[in-house]
This record gives sequence, structure tokens and C-alpha cells, in this order.
Amino acid sequence: MSVRSAPPAPPAPPGILPRLAVRLEDAARDFLEGAALAGRTVRIPLSTPPIPGTLYALEVASPGEAEPLVLLARCAGPLTPTGWPMALRRPAEVEVEADGEVSSDPLFGRELSGGKLVLGPRIGEGGAGVVLRARHRTLRLDVAVKVLRPDLQRDADFVRRFEAEALAASRLDHPGITRVLDFGQEPDGLLYLAMEYLDGTSVRDLLVREGRLPLTRALPLIAQLCAGLAHAHARGLVHRDVKPENLILIPGHDDDGHDIEQLKLCDFGIALRHAGGRLEQETSGTPDYMSPEQIEGEPPDPRNDVYACGVVLYELLTGEVPIVGSLEELPAKKRAGHYDPLARRFPAMDPRIDRLIARATAPEKEARHATARELRAEIRGLLDEAPTSRATFASIAPPRASSVDLLGAPSPAPPPSVRASQPDWLESGREYLVSMPPPASSLGPPAPASRPPATLSFPPPPSGLGLLGPTTSPSSREMLAIPESARAAAVAVRRLADTRGAEAFGALAAEAEPLVRTVLAEGQAAAALRFRRALEDIAAERAEGGAPGRAEHARRLLKLFYDPRMLEAIADRALDSHEDKDRSASKLIVRAGLHGAHAIYRARLRQGGFDARERFVAILEEIGPAAQDLVRAGLAKLELQLDMPGAASVVEDLLRAAPNVPNPAIAEVVLRLARSESPKIAALATAAVARTAGPSGRAVLCELVRASSEEVALAALSGLRTTGGLDAATLAVLGPAILGHVETKPRVRVAMAEALVDAHGEAAPGARRICVAVLERVEATSSDLQDLVVVAAKVLALTKGDAAYVAQRWKRSTSWLRTRLEAVLRDAATRGL
Repeated sequence: MSVRSAPPAPPAPPGILPRLAVRLEDAARDFLEGAALAGRTVRIPLSTPPIPGTLYALEVASPGEAEPLVLLARCAGPLTPTGWPMALRRPAEVEVEADGEVSSDPLFGRELSGGKLVLGPRIGEGGAGVVLRARHRTLRLDVAVKVLRPDLQRDADFVRRFEAEALAASRLDHPGITRVLDFGQEPDGLLYLAMEYLDGTSVRDLLVREGRLPLTRALPLIAQLCAGLAHAHARGLVHRDVKPENLILIPGHDDDGHDIEQLKLCDFGIALRHAGGRLEQETSGTPDYMSPEQIEGEPPDPRNDVYACGVVLYELLTGEVPIVGSLEELPAKKRAGHYDPLARRFPAMDPRIDRLIARATAPEKEARHATARELRAEIRGLLDEAPTSRATFASIAPPRASSVDLLGAPSPAPPPSVRASQPDWLESGREYLVSMPPPASSLGPPAPASRPPATLSFPPPPSGLGLLGPTTSPSSREMLAIPESARAAAVAVRRLADTRGAEAFGALAAEAEPLVRTVLAEGQAAAALRFRRALEDIAAERAEGGAPGRAEHARRLLKLFYDPRMLEAIADRALDSHEDKDRSASKLIVRAGLHGAHAIYRARLRQGGFDARERFVAILEEIGPAAQDLVRAGLAKLELQLDMPGAASVVEDLLRAAPNVPNPAIAEVVLRLARSESPKIAALATAAVARTAGPSGRAVLCELVRASSEEVALAALSGLRTTGGLDAATLAVLGPAILGHVETKPRVRVAMAEALVDAHGEAAPGARRICVAVLERVEATSSDLQDLVVVAAKVLALTKGDAAYVAQRWKRSTSWLRTRLEAVLRDAATRGL
């Protein structure tokens, strides 16, 4: 090996490794890289004597490579006739030494992403790698960089999946989720993920410090958590490791400038590995917070995160997780679902909190909240109590000095986040209504349609109150900003709830009908929701003695809330996140079922912004099965009008909202749209085929997997895997494409090879033969073809194929591909495959 030492480098700054630089031929460089991978000691002739025992950064340059290879080298002995013995390692494989010196960390001071990122000290460590504080030179701010373990960096399948999920995570844009700023892989294989740096306190540290939290603080935090999860779930990402350690509290400000406590969800783990003999996501997470099916290795599901939210809420309120045990014991214990309810520990606890946690942590995922958004809606429903609700929950309002929270413990002053998230005076209970001033003539006469009947007039104010009330009462001034119809509605709700006699109630309901119509027409969602809640409670009453009671009159009035024309203004507000911050409008639409779906559909035709589109899809998903007829009718109508302005985007939204249950009527339209000339519509429709058609759509998916559009082909392949795996007919299509006999895009080709692991029955031997053919025939002349070879080797190993074919390909491979195939062989040997 011909090695020529470069001039000695200048002294390194404190905290950065001293540097040695050499220039050699490409073959010698490859030799050194292989030696570093194997952890070997080699002799290198250096003109500058190294200090024995000192760790150096060895930069190896060669004519055929633009970037130098950086290795870690430690002098292992005295000079020999052939050079200095240097023990070599790759940078990411060396740990911090026991003395804790920063300079001993080989990652400290390293530059990533072409010099944009400069790594600093370690700030954390986990199962997948280490986290370091870094400086982003371009953005001029501190960031957190996660460097993944060396064995993951050498796993081609992991790298590809990591890049796909990191790309998806980088597109998450929600105030409750830590932003991913950059990701990539360095020339030496180092894999990293750069995220925003959070200077805050973890919820775990908060629990250690305070023991448990009052309900007034815990519920808003979980509501924030659910909002972030709902944003991620809507984009196909499941966190899989929700726990207090991954929840960071940082100071912030709301839209009005108030101080708030912002919760940030961290570490979308990117924990993708081989598990259970299949190429799928590893059973990752922390067992105490994992659902039973997640521990048992089932594919990720948003309801895994819902389960974790229930566990975290229980821990926030008690200081302990509900179910404890070893990893072997936990699945059975969680399937049994037995734990101490909060009411047993705290007799003053409202039973609705126990019911919420029991549903979120139900052993069967079908019994849980279907989405994080649904869990958040239930929490917000508890926080946004109507005046007719039980008085015990009024303690969620900001406590006075002597208040007691629902756990029976004295409540400390609420943190800023609680103050900012509390309901306004109109939602805080009956005690606020008695101080409401009557309408003043100076405000002008109300419009005829909104003038409340005389029987619904406001009660007289306490003596001493003028038009604005006491000058020291800010809430009195805020009353003037509330529309008169909403103020009248609050009084009407109270009187309806207090009127017991059926006849008197019927007369009052008839007088209240014009006010209900006005509130709906004006889009006063909060007031309308109070009306609806009160009427629903009354409509559920049973008649006494066979005589018609209040329920019949309430049900008649409730019909207004199912009229799509009456819901138009409410639907418009539901699509505007600024107008519907408390989700009152969304709740009204969801409760109206199919009628609400029609109302929100018409509102969507009027609004086409990004926010409106996202909320439209989320509301249809929340409505659930009741919205299926609307989805079918909308797709069928717009299918023939795609050339009209805005029609294509509405079709895209309806396809995203298509149900995850077989529906032949919807599937018929979806199958036609899967052949659309619009690539985006075709891809979304293809993804919906598996959901709406099930196994009956496999023939079409098998045809679409050969589509020229990469997204359509990948969606079709995913559908085939989820509707029964790969059979012989499917292999007949995939085989020629994988082997290159049919022109196929590289990314699709690799995905097809990966899907061979799902071949079953008589198709399994055929899948193994395709993998062998790849190993024997495909020349790895590009990175994509290298990935194809490695994936074929892994599939062959996982399906009990002959590893000798992998070994044969290893012998004739380049150094980098050989290293990756070595990892496959080691993994197969470890698993006993």
C-alpha cells in the first residue's frame, strides 16, 4: 500500500480531535475503510509521529473521491518497519470515554450537510442513537441532531425507510410537534436527523418535581397532545412512543399575547426495523405506554397513540401508570384491562374522567376513540361545559383561593396555559348569568328576526349596576362584544332546562324556535351548541304515565339542527380554524351526521383554502360511516365535472375521506377514478381502492402496479400487500419488473422486491426464485440497484431461502455493497434463518 503523509495539521481548537491527513490510491482507501468497519489495527507510514494512546481524526483523500474519508485512529504501539500501528474505527462507532471529556467524543465538532451543521456536546441518548446540540450555520440557530446507531446506518432497508419517514415528518407543521429541519446520510454512512432545539422541561421532570397535576392543568395538556397527534395521523404518521419523556413544555404566547404553556411532542422515533420475519415496523415504544396489540407486534395504528394518551393522562393525575409489570406480563394484564380507577383513589373525582380514560385505554382497539381528534373532542367537551351540566365539573374553571379540584386536593393557581385555554364567561356556569345587564336602548333595536320573545327577557341586574356595570369588572365590558342573540340564547337555555312541566315547556320551546333559527343563521356556534346539548338531555327523558313530556317538544326543536340549510353558516365557520377555535361549529356538524356532511360539503364548495380542505377531510372522518353516502354522491357527481375550476381538489379531499371499510358503491366510483389522467387523483383513488373494495379490487390493483406514475404504482403495491399479500398472479406481474425486463422506475422496483416478503402459499417459492435471479443477474451500477440487491438478499433470508446465494454475491461485490451484504448475513445468522 502506497501511503504518503500530508503536512501536519495545525493544532486543533479545544474540544476538537487532533487531525491527521493522508492521501492514497483508491484501493488503499477502500482497504482502510474495510479495516475501520472491522475494527482492525493497520500499519500506516506517517511522517509525523502520532502520540501513543491519542485519538485522532484521520482524513483519507484519494483521486477518485471528491470528499475525504474520515476515520478515527488511535496509535496502538511503537513505530514498526512498515509504519505506525493505528487502530481504526468509524466515527459513529466510538462512544464517549469514561472521563466525560468532550474532546473524546468523535462526533464533537464534526460538520454535516456540507458544513451547514456543526455538532456540539451530547444532550441525550436512546435506543436508536445519540442526540447532540448543534449549530445550524445557515439558519444561525441551535438545533438538536439525532445521530443513529452504526448498525442502522449500514442497513440499506432501514436507510430507505428512514428517509421516507423523515421526509414525511419534515412536512409536519403544527405548533404541538417538534419540527424536523433536515436529515440525510453522510458519505461515510452516518445517518442524522436535525430538529428544532427546545429549551424547556419534559413532562417527566415535571411529574418528578410535582408528583401529580391538578385536572385543570392535565386536561388542557392532553388536549394539546391530541391536536398534534391528529395532525400527524392525518398525514399517515403514527408516533408509537408517546410518553412523558417525549413531551416538552416550553413558554409561549397565544394570539392575544397571553403567556401560555406550550406542549411539544418530540421524537417521531423513525424506529423502522425488521420484525417477526417480515419487513415492517419494529415493535418500538415503551411497554408501560404501549397498547396490547402494539406489544404483540401488530402494525402501527393511530389508536396505539390514543391508548398512550389515556395512560399519560392517568399518570398526570395520579403520578403512576395504570398497569405495571414485566414485558412478559404486560400483554396479558393490558388485555385484562384491570387497574385502579381514579374514583377509588380520589372519591371527589368526576366519574366522566374515569370513563374517558377507560375508553382510551380499552384492551380492544375497536372500543377506543377512533382518532386522536375524537379523544380531543371529548376532552374539550368536558372543558367547554354548558350551563346545564352537573355543577361538580365547574371546578375546571380557574379556581379561587379556597377552591378544591376534582381529585379532592387543593388546587394551586393555574399556570398561564390554563388561563388562556379556559372557557369565556358565557361558558362558565349559571353564576355568571345573574349579573348580565339587560339590553340597553343605546345599543339600538335588534333586528326583527333576532328579537327574543318577551318571556325570554333578561333577568334584572343587581342594584348598583349601570349599563357597563361596575367600572372594575372587565367581564361586563366583554359582554357588549357578544351578539345579542347569543346572550338571549344563554338565558333561553337556562329557562328551558329549569321548566319542568310539559305544557309550560312546550310553550317556551315554541317561543324559543325563532331564536334557535337566528342563532344558527348567524353562525353563533357556541350558543347553538349549548341549545343542542340542553335539548339532547331533555329529549332523552322518558315520558311519565304515557303522557307526552318535555322530550317530545325537545325532539321537535332538535330537527332544526339536522336541516342542512340551517347549518350553512355553522358549516362555513367549521372550515375556518380561526372562527372555530373551540370547535363548537365542528361539533354541531358532526352531531348532525349525514345532514352535517351535506352542509360541510356545500361549505367546502364555497371555500378551497388549505385550512378549509384539511378541516373538511377531518370532519368527514369524524362523522364516520354516516358520511359514506355523501362521499359516494360527491365523487359520482364531480367525476363528470373534473374540468370545472376547483372540482379536482374537492375530489381529492373526498378520496382522502373515503372510509376504511368495504363499500361497493364508493368502490365503483373509486375504481374509475384510479384511471384518471390526473396523477394526484389517480394515486389517491388507487390508495382508496384497498380501503373501499377490499380483496375484490386486487385485479385492478394488479393492473395499476404497472402504471407509469410512480405514486400510483406504489399505492397499488401497498394495496396488494394489505388485501391478502402476493399470490402467483401478482408475482407474474412483479417478477419481470423487478428483474428489469419491463421498464419500471427504480423506487417502484425496490418496493416491489421488498413486497416479495408477503408472498404466501404456492407463491413463496416463486418469490425466492425472483430474489435469487436478482442476486445473480443485476449489476449494482447505481445506488438504486445496490438497494435492489440488498433488499433481495434480505427477503431471501427472511423467507428461509438459501443464504449461499447471498454469500456468492458478496464475493463479487464492491467494498460498500459487500459491507451491506455482510450485515444481511450476520442478521440471518443471529436469527437462525
